[in-house]
Amino acid sequence: MLDSGAFIEATLDALVKEIALRGQLFWSVTSNALLTGGVRWSEDLADALKRAVRAVLHFGDVGAEANMLARTGVDTEAELASRIDREKARVLRALDAEVDLLALRVQREAMKATPTNAASNVFNIENAGAVVTGSGASVAVAQGSAPAGPRTHPAAEDPRAASAPDAVRREEPGMTAPKAFFCHSTADKATIGDRLAADLRAAGIDVWYDKFEIRGGDSLRRKIDEGIEGATHFLALLTPNSLRSEWVQTELDAAMVKKIEGTCRLVPILAGVTVADLPVTLRGIKCVPFESYEAGLREVVGLCHEVSTKPPLGPPPAWASERPLPKTMLSPNAQRLAAFLNERSQYALGSMASGDPALTDEHVMGALGMTEDELAVAADELDSIGWVELLKAIAVGQTGFTYISPKPLLFIETDPSLKGWYPRQDAKALAAAMVNARADFVDLETADKVLLWGPRRINAAAHCLHHNGHAQRVGGHTAGGYAYYGFHVTTKTKRLAREA
Repeated sequence: MLDSGAFIEATLDALVKEIALRGQLFWSVTSNALLTGGVRWSEDLADALKRAVRAVLHFGDVGAEANMLARTGVDTEAELASRIDREKARVLRALDAEVDLLALRVQREAMKATPTNAASNVFNIENAGAVVTGSGASVAVAQGSAPAGPRTHPAAEDPRAASAPDAVRREEPGMTAPKAFFCHSTADKATIGDRLAADLRAAGIDVWYDKFEIRGGDSLRRKIDEGIEGATHFLALLTPNSLRSEWVQTELDAAMVKKIEGTCRLVPILAGVTVADLPVTLRGIKCVPFESYEAGLREVVGLCHEVSTKPPLGPPPAWASERPLPKTMLSPNAQRLAAFLNERSQYALGSMASGDPALTDEHVMGALGMTEDELAVAADELDSIGWVELLKAIAVGQTGFTYISPKPLLFIETDPSLKGWYPRQDAKALAAAMVNARADFVDLETADKVLLWGPRRINAAAHCLHHNGHAQRVGGHTAGGYAYYGFHVTTKTKRLAREA
């Protein structure tokens, strides 16, 4: 075995540092160019940046490789070469992602430049030459000259550029065009592949399609690796041809890894096959059927642009959101029922016989939108705490009653929230008015002439006096809308009056 050591790790660490240095250097140069002359954006900017930075990644001549071989703990040269290739591929992928981000930043900065602040010199990234000496410790960059004259962004020079999907998306922050790798069988190009790739690009999706990307002299594997690595979406056109293609299966393996890593959305597109025809690993993924080309295309475009088909969120219905008595411990439906009975009462007379109000179960269900079961539970809840009176007949429905009416306690407890007055405090003022009348008996109408509350409010206070035993009532409700004819003044009435 060859001598083991840390030479490979040191070499790779040096490469990573050079990548970082290269990124900082390029950003510094381009920022300076922006300040002095503006950057002219072109579609080749990212490729030019990558080509310049890739120069850093050469390991040297044969002598350097032999030196590395002699100091690395591996059995064979083949094993060493395999290790180096794997690590170089990993570093290159990280590099490509970093430079893509750098290119986007340069482009956005360039788009902010205006003709009025552009200087005579235009920085052209392809005129920058990178030279690495020794182990990469020193880097020299030479800037070439460019034609003089103010420059603007291509979108300003050519109105058509602004209407292109890619241009529009790139100009808006957070609107970068989705990148999709289009996996397919060569046998399907003429029938559906070419058309689908063109339609997706026309819809603002940056599709990686071999017909568009691979040129003479390119490495097929490297170009495909780059396309898959940079993709946000992996579109797999699954047909009888592609399911038999070993190349497609290999690309699907890579897509599954990226899906598991959470860096890419895998979208199987079914054309001429069913889910049952797919490999087991793909059957659990939501597929897009292309039984109708237009419908399938629309769904794929929506997925890539993350268009939601979810209907807009509307406001909750009243029965689910209303909480008219939030300070009580009542259920929402019981709160709504209590508030409804309070609202429908004209005088707060507090008895079924008075009919103020006496409502049928059907009337309440229609007004509040409750079901029979919901009303039955709400009414039973209020009945259990003495707030309502239920009239039960022999033949009743699921609600368990035919009529419902509020009792005095309902007004005592709910008026503070619903009416804005406080019956327990009003009862003290009513007791004081009765004591001040210097009579053993005081009718409510006479007391109201002093307090000027009206029947609705004074009745709630009168209910409180009677409910707590602070006065002795006389008679029932009157024609004037008062709940009682009057009260006998007692010692308890006098004691309560002192608290007013």
